[in-house]
Amino acid sequence: MAAICATWLYRIQQLISDQGGGSWACIGMFMAELWFSFYWIINQPVRFKVCRHSTFKERLLTRYEDKLPGVDIFVCTADPVMEPSIMVINTVLSAMSFNYPPDKLSVYLSDDGGSPFTFYVLLEASNFSKYWLPFCKKFIVEPRNPEAYFAQVINGNADHSQELLDIKDMKTRIESAIAKGSISKEIRDEHNGFSEWNDEVTKQNHQSIVQIIIDGRGTNAAEIEGCQLPTLVYMAREKRPGWSHNFKAGAMNSLMGLIYGCAVEDVVTGLTIQCRGWKYQAFGSYHLHVFIASSVHSLIEAMNCGSTVKIWWNLERMWMIRRTTVFLFRFINVIIKQLGLSQTAFALTSKVVEEDVSIRFELEIIEFGSSSIMFTLLGSLTMMNLFCLVGATLKMVVLQNFGALGNLISQVFLCGMMVLINFPVYQAMFFKKDKGSLQFYVVFKSLVVASLACLIMPLI
Repeated sequence: MAAICATWLYRIQQLISDQGGGSWACIGMFMAELWFSFYWIINQPVRFKVCRHSTFKERLLTRYEDKLPGVDIFVCTADPVMEPSIMVINTVLSAMSFNYPPDKLSVYLSDDGGSPFTFYVLLEASNFSKYWLPFCKKFIVEPRNPEAYFAQVINGNADHSQELLDIKDMKTRIESAIAKGSISKEIRDEHNGFSEWNDEVTKQNHQSIVQIIIDGRGTNAAEIEGCQLPTLVYMAREKRPGWSHNFKAGAMNSLMGLIYGCAVEDVVTGLTIQCRGWKYQAFGSYHLHVFIASSVHSLIEAMNCGSTVKIWWNLERMWMIRRTTVFLFRFINVIIKQLGLSQTAFALTSKVVEEDVSIRFELEIIEFGSSSIMFTLLGSLTMMNLFCLVGATLKMVVLQNFGALGNLISQVFLCGMMVLINFPVYQAMFFKKDKGSLQFYVVFKSLVVASLACLIMPLI
């Protein structure tokens, strides 16, 4: 608050002493500072006493069951291999088992891949839901994701054993069908929906496919205890080679008006990013207190949210990595797109999680393992910082040129901080040998680029 008042006082003095030169600019700056000061003040009570809200869904259901609105839940998928089918099943079953009136709940699976395996997976989920939903109601299951729930300790409870066997059998059948690359004729004959797929249907060329797996309005839409089931629908939007589309979640895009490539940003976030480009050195006498206060404040907030110091430190590292890679490529991509030289593309990422990846995640180890050009840029910048730090240190120690230390202390300290922050990158480049490390040719290109940059810069 003292800093805000000092800023106001400085701006008022500047307006009073101004003799007509640039007064409108000063007034505009003063009004902007007043507005953001007001924004800062009204946000402080939330930080002084954090309110943690809890929901009581059971009260909502008992009081307003007849007045509750209908809810449509969309689950999106694009590839039964890169996005494991068992993950889709767990998501669908979790949505179907919400503690909500089943006649007002509808679950839609939007399949951008138009795969018969995804349709088969949804059929398996619909059959298992007849047992899973009453099981959730009987034992008040949390979480309602079958795989996550059964991954917990069951302690040999006989009431859980049959459901556990059912989910394992279903998982085995699905994995077997995907591994064989075909669905047996017996399964295809069980549902007429498989007739939508023939030899001419491909991922990029197929008609619209809409199949109602469970019709919540029908008399047969009931689980084993006679209670009604939610509506379950499979949908795949029509795709043709010559037609443009919005890729994943295409059916949801059509219904809700969502588009890809739209930048979403608020004013305060943009101002925060711009303000970090300080005119003076961040570690100088002017802004050292700001840097320390901001870091301590973010650490306290992270600790209050249940994070550890290591998690906070990794988040700070990721901010630096994003600024030096993603932001640059995004800037270039926007310029190219505005010039009409490229179009927004959708790149599907694999959702398959291997055991060693899970172990590294639990140990809070940053995962690399990609051959993206962004990692080449990241490796080049980190190696340049390391070369500069080593070069400056050798120059002062070997040549005993300590006179330059006073002029270069801020630069050396900044390089040291960059090396410390990017230490996981050095681990991925030189010490790690698992799949989470950077590939050899990425390391090689980074070393070449950094070496050339260090050789060329003194000549400029």
